[in-house]
Amino acid sequence: MITKSLPWILLLVCLMAWAVDHYRLQKSLDDVSKLDAYLAERERESAALLQLPPDEARSQYFQTLLSG
Repeated sequence: MITKSLPWILLLVCLMAWAVDHYRLQKSLDDVSKLDAYLAERERESAALLQLPPDEARSQYFQTLLSG
């Protein structure tokens, strides 16, 4: 009986391993996407600060640091 069900058990284990791997990959891709969006926002903020006079840029930079 075990020899007849062994291929099905192995198939189930392989499918479960694939599902876990797929979930982890999707979660990693979501994390990378969030990080990419965050870095793009920081890049836009930096570009905007470079357009301002030095004193005003410094002031706004410290305000953003203090606000979180």
